[in-house]
Order: sequence, then structure tokens, then C-alpha cells
Amino acid sequence: MTDSFGPTLQLLWWFQPRLILSGHTHSACKVVHDNKHPEISVPSFSWRNRNNPSFILGTFSRTDFQLAKCFLPEESSVVAIYCSTAMVVSLLLMAHLHLTKTSMLLATNLMGKHKGF
Repeated sequence: MTDSFGPTLQLLWWFQPRLILSGHTHSACKVVHDNKHPEISVPSFSWRNRNNPSFILGTFSRTDFQLAKCFLPEESSVVAIYCSTAMVVSLLLMAHLHLTKTSMLLATNLMGKHKGF
């Protein structure tokens, strides 16, 4: 084995893996080595690298494995939800303060009218 993949092929021959998982910043992709060793790159789990990060959920038995790609919410959706929530809370707080101020003024006016007894 004199090619650049020599050490890789030697490791594949020694270990005979059923599955190879490797990490990368791009989406999960699959490469089959030697027509029998699947290598799947696990996608990035960070919004820093992509707007829709994902992860792989695996189920393994002695003879088989199953993999499923699971997505996190998009960062833009999370930011929009945070901004919308902050706006709604601010409007509710302003409405509450306005109603409180109005009721205080009403109570003060009512109390002022009844002091003349």
C-alpha cells in the first residue's frame, strides 16, 4: 500500500468497522470505503456554521444500525420569536401601566370629591 490512502485502508482492514462517523461543518454526507465500510459525516451542531444545524440520532444493535438526521430550529426563527415575544411583553407592560395610572387618577378624583363632607 503505497498510495496516500494506505494508512486508512490498513486501519479499515484491521478493524473492519460496520460504520465510520466523522465530524464536519457541512451537511451529513456518506462515503463508502472499499465498497463495504460506510463513512457518514456528522453535521455541525452550531448556528455559527449554518442557519439550520442538525445532529444524527443513531440506534445500534449487534448486527445493524439506523441513523436519523434531526434538525434544530433555524436561528432566524428563534431570533424572530425572541423579538416578537419582547414586543408583546413590552406592549402588555405599557397597557398595564396605562390602566394602573388611569385607575389611580380615577380613585384620586373620587376621593377628592368626597372630602367635602
